[in-house]
Amino acid sequence: MVAQNFLSVMFTEVTLFHILIILGLPYFILYFFHKKTKFDSFPEKWELGLFVFTVGGLIMLLSLKFQLWSKVNFYLIYLYGILGLSYLLFFIKKVYYKKEKPKKSDWVLVKLKNGDRFKGILEIKDRFYLRLKRSNKEKICKIVDDIDKELDWESIYLNYKEVLGVYFFNPGR
Repeated sequence: MVAQNFLSVMFTEVTLFHILIILGLPYFILYFFHKKTKFDSFPEKWELGLFVFTVGGLIMLLSLKFQLWSKVNFYLIYLYGILGLSYLLFFIKKVYYKKEKPKKSDWVLVKLKNGDRFKGILEIKDRFYLRLKRSNKEKICKIVDDIDKELDWESIYLNYKEVLGVYFFNPGR
């Protein structure tokens, strides 16, 4: 059981245990959730920090209140709160952020803002670049005046800011 005055501390008396409970576990949940699902709905990092601090504080406060009301161990209630956060994030991701990821062997036609068009196998590298690569049999193509010009490159990296559109197709099959 945690004492009733657990949160009644001055700013200079905040311990690492307070910080771990308020920020640590909710941050780890969001970090692993983001790495597993590529869920990134916070355009600014301070918004993510505010969300983690608010959610961690809310879970801790509700756990303390529920402990006083029901005489159940604080750590058990807090653990259920963290698990609830995990399920809530997973549910939000499944319902609101459905994105079908292309298969690794999908050929795409990428059109850039400057008018250049490339064909290749799509591989998403990170949130700034996508990569087009070749297969064993077919090469990356640059389309100039509706004529395919094969390139001897293994791969090409394209900045998302320069991409106008990505079109999926099945070449010659």
